[in-house]
Amino acid sequence: MDKAALDKIRIVEFVFIEKRPGPDEDRYGWEPFAESDEFSRDWWRHQFDPEDPYILLEVRLGEVEVARLDLEPGVVIDEAYATPELGTTTLEIGFFEVAQSQRRRGFGTVIMLGLHVRYPDRRLLAFSQEADEFWASLGWRRYDHPDGPDAHRPLFMQRAP
Repeated sequence: MDKAALDKIRIVEFVFIEKRPGPDEDRYGWEPFAESDEFSRDWWRHQFDPEDPYILLEVRLGEVEVARLDLEPGVVIDEAYATPELGTTTLEIGFFEVAQSQRRRGFGTVIMLGLHVRYPDRRLLAFSQEADEFWASLGWRRYDHPDGPDAHRPLFMQRAP
């Protein structure tokens, strides 16, 4: 990691807030994130079943929501990707979005480092949707499905420690 990235980590203090419905909330009407023009409405306005093992995170810098994540523990990867055996150590980044006004500031990279610290026993991975350059910039390994990118999104996986 270069010095500039380390300086950002020292200066920037992100707060990761896990979102779960309260016991009295309607499980079918629960919306974990506030409506915001800063984020893609299609990604965050769907129904989240409280019984599913996903992890929803809101990332804040002070009073400002800077990112959202939808994490899926223990995802099963199609063997055609030819990844190493991972068992239940995986944590898939299903959705990751930095607020529009906060993009191109290095926050995505620092947030991924924060996830690594928050979940040290997990292997982070993401099926890329038009973000190949970002995942590659993290040093994550790319795995392509033999049927090609038109049929299956490329998989990026955090390198083993």
